[in-house]
Amino acid sequence: MKIMLGVVFCFAMMSCSLTELGIAQNDEYDGVWTGPSVSPPTSSESVTYVSAFDYPLGYDWRADPDRGVVKCSLIVYKEGVPILKVPVGDKYCVSPDPDMHRIIDGHLYTDYSTDASTIIKKDGKQLIEYPCPEMISDFQVINGQVHTLGHSRRGAGFAYRINGESVLERDSGYSFERIFVEDSTVFIPFSEQIFSSNGAIERYYVWSNGKVSQVALRDDVKKVWDVAICDGEVMCLASLVGVSAPVIVTDSGMMALSMPSSLQLLSCRMNVLSDAIYVEGILTDGKQVQSVLWDPDLWYTLFQKGLTFSAICKGDGSLHCTLNPASGVDTGLIYRCGETLAMPRGYACMSRNAMDFSSGMLSIGLSSESGGKPVLWVDGQTKELDVNGYISFVVSEQQ
Repeated sequence: MKIMLGVVFCFAMMSCSLTELGIAQNDEYDGVWTGPSVSPPTSSESVTYVSAFDYPLGYDWRADPDRGVVKCSLIVYKEGVPILKVPVGDKYCVSPDPDMHRIIDGHLYTDYSTDASTIIKKDGKQLIEYPCPEMISDFQVINGQVHTLGHSRRGAGFAYRINGESVLERDSGYSFERIFVEDSTVFIPFSEQIFSSNGAIERYYVWSNGKVSQVALRDDVKKVWDVAICDGEVMCLASLVGVSAPVIVTDSGMMALSMPSSLQLLSCRMNVLSDAIYVEGILTDGKQVQSVLWDPDLWYTLFQKGLTFSAICKGDGSLHCTLNPASGVDTGLIYRCGETLAMPRGYACMSRNAMDFSSGMLSIGLSSESGGKPVLWVDGQTKELDVNGYISFVVSEQQ
């Protein structure tokens, strides 16, 4: 086991509004609009989709005082051309939360929770409804079936479902928010507490093929930050008694990550790339936070104080990320293949999913901190998107 921690984009239509394209606006927002079919450029190996929330002109989408009831649309662009517009709000069971939609195989999938159920839509039309309000942490379409991993909005517990039908369900504990698929086999790591005379003790498990297996841990593990599957092996990201830096524990051994002794670890998480693992973390000196990224060789990059991870994507055998500015920091950063670039001043990445790497090119949806129009950043070139809102999702898919 080896542990190792492109798009040619058609900008021509990007700044055109629906009206400029000769598309009538629906003032009542009472239906789903589908636009023209768009063929990808012959020179491109992939097609880029972008989704953005569009609010009425003059509405302050940053404060969003009328959240859930204000007129709003979720627009999907393909190669810069709007192809789908879905009304957003409680009335339509489509959430304004950027984490509650995604584009997969050219289709827009949304999830929404009422007090009694979870509703999943595909391209604005209801696809699945099941009687449990859940917060979806992972959503995948595998062989045409919708796989979801959701945590109950009623309290503790989680469920892994296929097309809304429960496959694994727990009334207590929590998952690690990801569905791992290797060679068509699904793995779900999770944690539950057991109670004894000494109090509550965390236990860690992996579900696969209908069976639950307990994860064996060293006696000196004091905290488990994350559990992941990499190349068929269970990986635990943990802190040990007497050791400040985190370690990756496997059945075959342990790997220690290094970090400055003057800093304290607040959180960390693994990102799996085939047979390689990157680790993202947040450190503190007691006054400010600092983001850190450990690479496949366990070397770390410590970013400027006050910057926090906002989006992460995989591509070309590497991990890429954006870091948003915080108080006292003027500009954010873009980390691309080990290279650090300045984010355009006055912009931030508003969604963890607004970033993608394909065909050697990095695409990022950047939104205006002052409430202006968002831009799509592609390898240093930017183009404005004509919406009063922000970019929520960016993905490039092979056609």
